Amino acid sequence: MTRAVFIMVCFLLVQSCSSGGQDTFNSVLLESSKKEKIYVNTLNWGVTDDHQISAISLNADKVRDRSDTVGSVKGLDPFVYRFKDDTLTLYFDGEVNYRLLDKMKTVFVRYQTLDKGKYRTVYAKAINRIDGYSTVPPRKDVDYPSDMPLPKER
Repeated sequence: MTRAVFIMVCFLLVQSCSSGGQDTFNSVLLESSKKEKIYVNTLNWGVTDDHQISAISLNADKVRDRSDTVGSVKGLDPFVYRFKDDTLTLYFDGEVNYRLLDKMKTVFVRYQTLDKGKYRTVYAKAINRIDGYSTVPPRKDVDYPSDMPLPKER
């Protein structure tokens, strides 16, 4: 293989793995009974959006840019949360890996660690958005084809 062909093959491989600079920003608005607005923001990037930073903030644009990482947590599924009765509860698998920097005026923030079994239960509720639980970012509904076979029962 000539050097020019090798360089062209390497260029095409890099191009095919590039995300083209398209980041995916997601923001969920939580509003207290006293109208305080809090945002659960995530930014994903990479070929399959498999890199993520997240932050809960009073700023609707927090982490919109990859350089805006102060007060954020890195990684997919960093925690599960539930917002109910002006209380924002963050659930963690084993240990707390994130703390909010912004001070909320009308929202109480709780940090709760769970063992693996309890976390899986809460996570299942979050994936299905049951009783106010949510993942970070929230999972989108998947519309499977009606003729898709069901999974095998155990």
